Amino acid sequence: MLRGCTSGPRVATETRVDPAQRWALGRVHLGVLQKDAQLASGDSVHVLFHGDLHNQQELASALQKSGEAVSGAPSIIAALYRRHRSDLARSLKGAFCAAVLDETAGELVLITDPLGSYPLYWFTAADRFVFASELHAALRAHPRPTLNARTVADLLKFAFPLGDKTLAEGVELVPAGTTLTYRAATGAVSVSRYASLVDLFAPSGIAERDYNEAIKEAFAVSMDRVTAGSHRYGLSLSGGLDTRVMLSALDRLHVPLSTFTLGGRGCADEVIADELSAMARTKHRFVALDNQYLGDLRPTIERMVRLTDGMYVSHGFTEMLALRGFEESDSTVLLRGHAGELAKASTAWPLHTDARIHAMRTKDEFVPYLLSRITHVSRGDAAREVFSDAWIQTLDGSDARASLEASLEALLRRLVNLLTRRRSRLTSPAPV
Repeated sequence: MLRGCTSGPRVATETRVDPAQRWALGRVHLGVLQKDAQLASGDSVHVLFHGDLHNQQELASALQKSGEAVSGAPSIIAALYRRHRSDLARSLKGAFCAAVLDETAGELVLITDPLGSYPLYWFTAADRFVFASELHAALRAHPRPTLNARTVADLLKFAFPLGDKTLAEGVELVPAGTTLTYRAATGAVSVSRYASLVDLFAPSGIAERDYNEAIKEAFAVSMDRVTAGSHRYGLSLSGGLDTRVMLSALDRLHVPLSTFTLGGRGCADEVIADELSAMARTKHRFVALDNQYLGDLRPTIERMVRLTDGMYVSHGFTEMLALRGFEESDSTVLLRGHAGELAKASTAWPLHTDARIHAMRTKDEFVPYLLSRITHVSRGDAAREVFSDAWIQTLDGSDARASLEASLEALLRRLVNLLTRRRSRLTSPAPV
């Protein structure tokens, strides 16, 4: 797994190459998550894991009771793979991506968590299969990298690409909550979904009081996990509920903390954060969204595009401001709350459900209406306004509208499958 990170002396690397020159694995990391070496010799199953495995202790205890000697996420995943092959992904909880190379079977399995927290890019050619966690790392092994016009059309209309395509033609993302298996003998690639966001919204049957207690317990476990180790912690502090709760927990855990706040001078976040930081006695600073920052807008955008492989461009650019605040601090690990972003998600698009939308019954009604309302990035057909005639021909009708229709069709198929499974469970006879 290749991680193109730059962070001075803290960057760590490891690689392993098959003596027969059939495969090579490697990773670059900052030494914070999963910092121990993962590519050991003497085993036919090799595992690379990046991220945070939330149920690592639970899985390790279960495997040890059955006689498995495991230590760390990679060895846990290797043990689960020997038992369950690609179905092992159903046992994993957390934010991660992973790769399992089985020399004996001649197979490579790529795994993403249900939210796709860490991207994995991949492509296959006549003589190779390549994957990486950054696009430019994958393209180093691409025989003929070219720009994907359909992705550019999506970016111009929606500000992000729909589906699993990327800016590189022929290079795709491993979908969230899936396992991708490559078989070297045949060159076959299969993708299997093991989790869906829809599953998270199934009725729990838990009483409200028990549910609230479960949330408190999960939060306490999460805070213990993220503050483990000898790191210097920073917190992006606003006046929001999420960061206030995190600040309170960090204060009770007596974690030395630096905080910083983003925004315009005199904003409510600045005032509230000053009071909160004084109460918690943190090392605090304010990072201003000022004329200098706005004057550097073009290089800021260019850096954001580079850091995100061109897959995401913020409308507010506060992420880049947060990155600047983190770089100027003495912290090695940054903690952030995202409840604010989630709460504002309903206003991210200039579209709200109304009587007209509720009256729609077909995709042919909904698609043109939605496209007419999405004007916060560009008005009209921006792709046809900026593309040359040759590029227009490469689109061949697969412009932003086609991407939207394809995404809606995929969503409808998943909803139909979900309803079919639920109906099947409801009509199945009760066990004797």
